[in-house]
Amino acid sequence: MSIFSDNIRLLRGKQGKTQREIAEHLQITRSRYISYENGRSRPPIDVLITMSKFFHVSIDLLLSVDITKYPLEDMLKLPDNRIVLPIVVDQAGNESIEIVSQKASMGYLAGYSDPGYIEGLQRISFPFLKNGKFRAFPADGDSVLHIKGSKEKKNTPLL
Repeated sequence: MSIFSDNIRLLRGKQGKTQREIAEHLQITRSRYISYENGRSRPPIDVLITMSKFFHVSIDLLLSVDITKYPLEDMLKLPDNRIVLPIVVDQAGNESIEIVSQKASMGYLAGYSDPGYIEGLQRISFPFLKNGKFRAFPADGDSVLHIKGSKEKKNTPLL
C-alpha cells in the first residue's frame, strides 16, 4: 500500500461512498479506481485533480501526508492544503499577474479554479517578480503607508 491509496480509502470511507460511486464521479471504471486504492497503479493528473476537488484535499496532501494519523478536519484547515489552480502564460512560458477587477473580486473565490474565468482577466507583467504566483486586486481609499523621509520633510509612500 501507499500513502495515496490509504488516503483515498480513508476519504471515501469518511464520505460513506462506495468504490463504484467514487469511480462514477471520477468517470472511470470501478476496477480502475480499486487499483488506485490497492496501490497497484497511480492515476493520471486529470484524475488526481478531480479527486482533489471531490475530496477537498490538495494533491500534495493526497500524495505525501498520511492523513490517517491526523484529524481530517484539522488537515483541511492547514495552509498547505492547496488545490491546483489554472494560470495564464505567454508563448514563452512567462506568467503574468491577473488583475481581478473590483466588480469581479466579490465572486473571485467562486471562479478562481475555472480556467475560462482566469483566462478572461486582464493581465500585467513585472519582470522583477519571478518566483511565485501573483494576483492583483484594486483597493479603495488610501492603501499606501506614508512615512517621513530622513532627508526629506515630506511624506514618502512605502510600497
